[in-house]
Amino acid sequence: MKAAGYEFGAGITARIRQVRFGIDGSFIGGDQAGTLSSGLNLHLYTFTDRIQTRAVVFSPQLGITVQLFAIDLTKPSAATDFNEALTTDPNRTQLNYYNTFLDVGLAIKLRDVGHRRATFPVFHCGYRYGLDDAPWRIRGGDVPDAPRDRCGNFYMAIAVGHLW
Repeated sequence: MKAAGYEFGAGITARIRQVRFGIDGSFIGGDQAGTLSSGLNLHLYTFTDRIQTRAVVFSPQLGITVQLFAIDLTKPSAATDFNEALTTDPNRTQLNYYNTFLDVGLAIKLRDVGHRRATFPVFHCGYRYGLDDAPWRIRGGDVPDAPRDRCGNFYMAIAVGHLW
């Protein structure tokens, strides 16, 4: 099976003088040969849109992201008949990860593209730095030797918006 991954989200921003504040959330999912992954992001941030050229608006962003991530690992059944498949323990493990991240990014908006009340497109790129050396957990139990990490990551996204 080929890998498939996606992320969908929605958000809202507000302006107080020249500084903007925003909140957005997204759902992450993926599937690859016996491994399913899913996650949730909640992102609170502030940014400014004062850095402008004739064609582009640059918006530096600083925020906090909370992320919950789950991975389901499933191995094929070794059962030799249907009854055995119903009575043996499944070979499935779910790993969970939760952390808070410092999110530093840059949004780039092309000016004069589209309708006067729409913003198309906005390109986002940045880095999320894990604030805690958080442990991976196994659903249904704790293990003392679980790996710990910050799960810092670079990201890129395209957003389309509408102004009301």
